[in-house]
Amino acid sequence: MIGEIDSLLDVPALRIFNEVLPGHRTQIQTNNITGQWLATAAGLGVAALPSISATPT
Repeated sequence: MIGEIDSLLDVPALRIFNEVLPGHRTQIQTNNITGQWLATAAGLGVAALPSISATPT
C-alpha cells in the first residue's frame, strides 16, 4: 500500500484506504501524488491516484 503521510490525512479524500480497507498498513508514505505515482509505476505497491494521473491508452 502506498499512501499519504499520516499527518496529511485531515483531508477527507486522502482517507480512502481507511474507508475501503480498515486496519490496512501503508508501507510507503509520501507527501505528494508524484511520489505515489512513481512508487506505483516502479511496482512497489498500489495507490489510490486521481484519474488525471493515468496514462491514456
